[in-house]
Formats: sequence, structure tokens, C-alpha cells
Amino acid sequence: MVGIVSNFRGGAPGLDFGISARAARTTFFDLSQSSLPAGLAFGRDSTALVWQENGTLAAVAADVPRFDRDPVTGAANGLLLEAGRSNLVPFAAATVANWIADSCTPELLALGALGIFPGVRVPSSGVVWSRLKQTCALAAGSAHAVTCFCRPGTSPNLRIAITGAGGETHVAGTTDSLTNTRSDLGPCTQIRSTLLKDGLSRMIRFLFTSTVGGNYQIGVGPATTAAGQDVVLLGIQVELAANPSRFIPSGASSGVRADESLRFTWLNGRHDLLLRYSDSPDTMLTNVQVAPGYVLPVIGKHLVSITARPG
Repeated sequence: MVGIVSNFRGGAPGLDFGISARAARTTFFDLSQSSLPAGLAFGRDSTALVWQENGTLAAVAADVPRFDRDPVTGAANGLLLEAGRSNLVPFAAATVANWIADSCTPELLALGALGIFPGVRVPSSGVVWSRLKQTCALAAGSAHAVTCFCRPGTSPNLRIAITGAGGETHVAGTTDSLTNTRSDLGPCTQIRSTLLKDGLSRMIRFLFTSTVGGNYQIGVGPATTAAGQDVVLLGIQVELAANPSRFIPSGASSGVRADESLRFTWLNGRHDLLLRYSDSPDTMLTNVQVAPGYVLPVIGKHLVSITARPG
């Protein structure tokens, strides 16, 4: 939705849809709905995933904008714009065939969890290190954003372990309360566990600063010596970044999502631009020279509106 406002108040502007949006007055672009308003163009050279109102993830084609939903409430979040990223974990949606069983006998399920994950039951064989794991290439001295999708099982505990030459790093506890319990390969911070809209699945995220580089393994298990107790692993993402992004499916190698961009198609001249987000404070860009093709400097946020006032 595009409209013209007669003044600029820094809040939600009043709209007058009877006036051409190309007039030399303040222009309002509404991105809170499910379609891109006239005057804006979107680009992304790959597919990507978007949260839907029912709490599942769905793929959209290249150059299709992602009008995202909150994964907990299903509420509209606006237009998601993210930088290009790679998921360093191959076959990131867990399976039995393409993952490594360590002291466990995993069972492939058919859950269709969150719309994309079959799910794998990971039972303990009576040792605390029972886990299902996958190889992941780490960069020494760098931050890695880790996202794990899982469901609690019969075990009261869960452990995410990063292992290889030099030792192990663990994030462990109950699925709703985890801490960094071992840090041989580097510390884990910003640990948080979110119960998603389906009421069953959890999204566990943390920042791992690796002190080592090369091929290591990341795995998930029930962290119990009680044989048969289990957890359900859905999938894992590891990004070479200081903040996590939307899950990126992968095959035999890293999964990739291209950069996203939002640009004006006809707005021209110097403008003050008020960018309003659902997940961050408003941003004001003053006296910006814009022209058709101008790319808005928005990345990693949910944009709900743009108000452009001629300078």
C-alpha cells in the first residue's frame, strides 16, 4: 500500500489515497501486509524459508519477498531482509542415512515438524555421550551462530556437543534451560531456548566463538546414562556470523541463501527516510539522495513501513 501524507510526525502517518504517490509530498510505503507496494522492488538470487502463520516453515522462490510471521505467535512481522549466508552443516535436516551415530541407535521418524523436518529419535545407549552428529567446518578465532531445532523426549536433559581435535565444547541442561558446561574449543554465549508455535519444538540458539579451525563435529543427544531415554533432533544450522539468521536447508555441502535487497523504482530526489521495524528501533536517514534503483540499507530486520519526506 502506498499513500501520501500531508505532514511528517515520526509516527504512523495519516494516509490520503486520493493523491498520486508521485506528488512532491511525503510518501508512505506499507510493508505490514503480505504484498510489496508499488514503488518498491525486491531481489534475492536464491530460494529462502519464511515462517507462516501456522508456525511452519515454507520455501519461497528466488526474488519472492518474505512477509514473515512470528515463530511463536504467528503474528505478522513485516518484510524480512537478510544478508547472504551459508549453513556450514551438510544435510542440515537430520536423517539417519547422512548423519553419524555415536553410541546410539537413531530412528528416523516422519514428523514433518515445522513443515520441513522428518525428525530423528536419538536414544541413549547407557552412556552420557550418546548423540547424533554431523561434520562442520569451523574458522579459528571467529564467531559462529548456532541454531538447533529439537523436541524433548523421555530424557529430562539435552546436550549439544562440538567435538574434535583439542577437546569438546558443550551446551547442556534441560531443553528450556541450557548453559555452557564445557569450553575446550571456545566459549558459548547468548544461549536461549524458544518454544515454537506448535507447542512441541524448540529453537535453541547460541554464539560459539571457536578457538580452532578445520573439520569438527556437532551433535545432539539426551545426556543421560539411562538406556533408552531419548531426545528428538530436527536439524542444525551453523553460520560464520555473530548473529543467527533463518534456517538454510543444505545437501551434501553447505546450504546458501543469497543477499536480499529492497529498492525504490521511481522515487527521486533528496529525502528523509523513516524506516520502521517490528523488531528494532526506528531508523531515520536524513537528506538521502535517492533515485530509481536506490537500495535501502536494511538487513537482518523486519521492515514494516517506509516514510519518505522530500528534503
